[in-house]
Formats: sequence, structure tokens, C-alpha cells
Amino acid sequence: MDYLEVEDIFSTYNTEYYSLIDEAYIRQLTDAFDCKILRCTENGSSAEAVIRITSVDMTSILEVYKESLLSYAKTTQSIRDDSVTFSNETSRMLLEALQENTATASTDVTITFSNNGYTWEVYFDTDFTDALMGGMTAAIEAFSSSGEESQEVSPSE
Repeated sequence: MDYLEVEDIFSTYNTEYYSLIDEAYIRQLTDAFDCKILRCTENGSSAEAVIRITSVDMTSILEVYKESLLSYAKTTQSIRDDSVTFSNETSRMLLEALQENTATASTDVTITFSNNGYTWEVYFDTDFTDALMGGMTAAIEAFSSSGEESQEVSPSE
């Protein structure tokens, strides 16, 4: 948590749940994380490595969370709840989605290296970070989409 500077990573701003959510997320990352070097190429003082990072599947987690949110939104309780209760309920749903998740996802990324004459320096980019964090970019895009696909209606005979 310290290395990744995780503090309210999902920006819930919920003082009752955010540390529990952060801990569940980091636990998911540590349980799921794996890294495999697929190939390396060296050209003088520069090199590249293609690695496969296995991490938590954030798309899966956010799908479960979204379903919970939509179910809650369909209730009159969601309208009657005050802002604190609403925040607690939605944060609890996120925590449960994290705790119940067992899905992982693998992503291939390219890492570049540079030899400074003493050691190889590694350069991590946003693709590496995104893969490490469980494909957060794609997960947020999927979460943000309406999820409704157009359906053709066939005329009745």
C-alpha cells in the first residue's frame, strides 16, 4: 500500500469504508500478481522485454459492483437514504465486490531498459501500471458505459 501510495484509491471519500476497500484491493493484487518474461531483445545499451502481467480483473469486479449499484438504485431505499447512509451502502457494495472476486486477467506489456554503464535502468510506463492495477482503464470504460445494447424488435406475426 505504501509503495503504490494507495489511499482511497476508488475515491469513495467514505471514512468508514475507504481503508477497508484499499486493503481488500491490495490483497487482491498481491494474491493475483504474477509476472512472466515472454521475450527480451538487447541492442547495445538499450533493451526491451515483453512480459505478461497477471493481476486482479478489475473489469469483473466493477461489473459486479455496477450490478449491485443498479439493483440498489431500483429500490425506494436508495431514494430515502441520507447521504451518509447512501455513501456507506455504495461503499459496502464495492468492498463486497472486491472481497468476492476470484477473477484474474493477464496483459502483455513492453518494458524498456537503458544501460547507464553500471546497471540496467527500467522504465515503466502507463501500460505497465494499468496492467499491474488490473486493467483499470478498460474496467472504468466498461463501468461507465450504459451496458445497454440496441436490440432489434421483430414484428409479431
